[in-house]
Amino acid sequence: MRLAPISQRQFAVYAISLPKGPNFGPLEEVSWWADERRQAVGLITFDPRSRDFGCLALRRDVDHRFRVIPAANGLSSLDAALKALEKQMRIGEPPEPRPSARPGP
Repeated sequence: MRLAPISQRQFAVYAISLPKGPNFGPLEEVSWWADERRQAVGLITFDPRSRDFGCLALRRDVDHRFRVIPAANGLSSLDAALKALEKQMRIGEPPEPRPSARPGP
């Protein structure tokens, strides 16, 4: 496997870049992952209400900032979530592009 587990504390440092920080509301955090160069990190979640798993990845962009990759939800198992996370993290691929400038008002 090209992913390695990391601690919740390590992931929380990266998750500061999320819009709401490392707060995942009613979802339970199950496991935290990174590639060996820390170009991508991710999280597996579990929703106790729906009994579904999900995942969220952060990838570095060309400016070395983390960008959120759209989350995957509604996954039936931990194994399915881990496979989805690995796909989202795109290990070994070039960094994310710089976000385009938004047009003014």
